Amino acid sequence: MKTVSIKKYLKRLAQLAKSNGLNTKYVIVPDSVVEAAFNRQPSTISKWKKMDPSASPLTLIEIDGKRYVTLPCVVERIKLMDYRMKTVEERLVAHINSNSTKDDHEIRLHYTETMGWVDLNVSIPADRKEFGLILGELSTRSFNLLSSDNASAEPFSLTALITEQATNLPSSGFFDLVKIHAPDMAVGRTMEEIALLNIRRARAFYSTEWKDD
Repeated sequence: MKTVSIKKYLKRLAQLAKSNGLNTKYVIVPDSVVEAAFNRQPSTISKWKKMDPSASPLTLIEIDGKRYVTLPCVVERIKLMDYRMKTVEERLVAHINSNSTKDDHEIRLHYTETMGWVDLNVSIPADRKEFGLILGELSTRSFNLLSSDNASAEPFSLTALITEQATNLPSSGFFDLVKIHAPDMAVGRTMEEIALLNIRRARAFYSTEWKDD
């Protein structure tokens, strides 16, 4: 069985529609793909489909009394997530480079500020979940990052810079990903030490001025 990413599936679906002269707003997407794209449980997608169309996060089409999610709706969702991840990543790297003279612990940021970069509100549970998805993806990208200029770079997560205000540490999800992608990093270190090590490695990788003494 062939396995493809959601992006490739949606792209192929759009190509097929175009080649057959179909308007993509009439192309429907399976609920399982919608659930993956929005990262929501089947019950949530079902609830959204039953809502008044003007209030639903989904763009729907009704066929013989049954509602379906349209292709453009899911494509726009993927584009939005890509934009938000790119924005957060670029802002974090810019933050590193604009604070090259500060110590590692001085450049940490809180959720309230960083969520605002992508028009999310820390006081709204759904927005916090959305931002958690963004940070999870960015963390995974960071840990898997390979550089032809620095192939020996040690693993790190750029999202270590973003902390909870109460603890000044990243969320528990961050430390879960450390255990998955860089288990040796957690051995014999406190959460504070793990967070600062990630920040230090991120600075060494991304900074244009900062040097590891």
